[in-house]
Amino acid sequence: MLKWLICLGVLTLVALPARADLPGRWVFLDYLNLELSFEKGAGAPGSIGRLTIQESSDPDEPSYMKASVKNAAGLPVASTGLMSLPPLHLSLQGDVFASSSGAFSLVGAFTQTDVTGTKLAADFTSTYVGFGQPVGAQDGLVISGLLSTMAGNRSILVNADASDTWTFYGPTRSISILHAADYDMGTVWEFHSDQGALYADIEEFFAADRLVGDGDMKVNILPVPPAVALGAIGLGLVGWMKRRSA
Repeated sequence: MLKWLICLGVLTLVALPARADLPGRWVFLDYLNLELSFEKGAGAPGSIGRLTIQESSDPDEPSYMKASVKNAAGLPVASTGLMSLPPLHLSLQGDVFASSSGAFSLVGAFTQTDVTGTKLAADFTSTYVGFGQPVGAQDGLVISGLLSTMAGNRSILVNADASDTWTFYGPTRSISILHAADYDMGTVWEFHSDQGALYADIEEFFAADRLVGDGDMKVNILPVPPAVALGAIGLGLVGWMKRRSA
């Protein structure tokens, strides 16, 4: 079933009619060496605690990111190159909830700054919180989920200019997207930390305050048409499965 979904996604994106304002491009953010902290008992009523993913607090183990614009074939057409965090700042923070069936979920917000201020802002809802992935074998803590536009905003890509062109400024290079208002959905394809493998299971991990590093994360910001979203996710699945089988 998964292979059919992947093929459908790729074929849908390739077959998408060309539009001047939506050329099948999306924003891809790739993070290295992030830090995850969990504070048990904090957070909203009904939650078991507050979880935060951000840049490393260890100056000897800095975090990095790369922002790219990808085309309909999944190839980068522009990139900022590798940038250090800080001066840029990432935050994926939310409340962790436990269900009666033993499953865990995360609901919160994602923000990312460039050298000028906040450039991405979204609500986040997890689709998976646990060890490993339903679609492949992987050790350690894994968090995946969906991004959506925050109330009061037109898009996840915030602070576009008067012509609705969004630019993400790195220290030396920048990337731009036309018609930023169309980019109102996205995915946190995967946050992964090998250090989560130190715990027997996800229940043990959330039993106390935690701090883990060495986390990588991949984020896609997608335009409105479902075909583009499905195609981008399908291409991401293909790449993910190739890396896992390599």
